[in-house]
Amino acid sequence: MKIKHKHLLTTESTSLYIKENFDLVGDFSFVSTDYQFNGKGRNDRKWISPIGENLLFSFSIKDPELVSRYQDLSVASAYVIASFLKEKFDINASYKWPNDLYVDDKKISGILLETHMDEENIDGLIIGVGLNVNQILFNQEELIYPATSIKCLKRRDINIESIRNDLFIKFVSYFLSIKDGDTKYITFAKENNYLLDKTVYIDIEGEETPVVVKDINDDGSLKILYQDEYYDIISGEISLTKKE
Repeated sequence: MKIKHKHLLTTESTSLYIKENFDLVGDFSFVSTDYQFNGKGRNDRKWISPIGENLLFSFSIKDPELVSRYQDLSVASAYVIASFLKEKFDINASYKWPNDLYVDDKKISGILLETHMDEENIDGLIIGVGLNVNQILFNQEELIYPATSIKCLKRRDINIESIRNDLFIKFVSYFLSIKDGDTKYITFAKENNYLLDKTVYIDIEGEETPVVVKDINDDGSLKILYQDEYYDIISGEISLTKKE
């Protein structure tokens, strides 16, 4: 499978690069970089990564059927990365809703899905991925949660270029299978729910409120227990600790 791929030595953000060139890129066009000086995670948090140590990339989706199912694709992306880690490195990752992967209570990968608007309609998606590969030193003061990498877990250097194209191919292949009805990503999320039965904090009417995570639903939403009643959350900020 031939992948449309552009590699940049440095850029502000791979997702921003695709956004600014969206009319010029095709479906499943990948942009990777050695270093991005304004990489972002959810809620405009910085994604900090040393030069050349991790796998940083974004890709475009223009297929109308996949675009219409954008709420599924953060979970699906997590499944692709988790299954890749298992196949290539025998690493078992858990899914932290809505867009992170954890190994041994440490974050190894983050996903950021953004919609692209054509006037008032969503006409495409941009999915950004950061996967910790060779980084072994993490400035925990700059991180919300502890982090790890493939090298930390396997105790050897990983050739990023050698795994990058394989992961790109896996993304394309699996996303196309979703159009044919594949739902393994939901099974993965349910069976590897990092937050299951944990007390977490969400914003309810401006207050950080403790709730208990009970499940991930078939539509990718999160089922929580609050004051003896169940609620479904489509999107939002989930914190394991209350902010002081």
